[in-house]
Amino acid sequence: NIPTIASVKPYTPLELQGRDIYVREGCYLCHSQMIRPFRDEVARYGEYSKAGEFVYDHPFQWGSKRTGPDLARIGGKYPDSWHFNHMLDPRSMSPGSI
Repeated sequence: NIPTIASVKPYTPLELQGRDIYVREGCYLCHSQMIRPFRDEVARYGEYSKAGEFVYDHPFQWGSKRTGPDLARIGGKYPDSWHFNHMLDPRSMSPGSI
């Protein structure tokens, strides 16, 4: 019995395409998409994840090993231009990226 969250909606076709790329490229091998309810996690990544946020994620993309940062809330942390440039040249935006 998973609680519903009003702001959680089915993915758009573009969001599904992004999810498919994330899975295909193996991003989950280094990044998680679930902020755990610990003080340090919340301080670094924002509000911890709730079960109802993942109702449309099949398969779930939580990840179990975090080499890179958690990506659950990264979309709202930086402007679109940052994400675009990060995809082109990760190290130019985040030194230490692989």
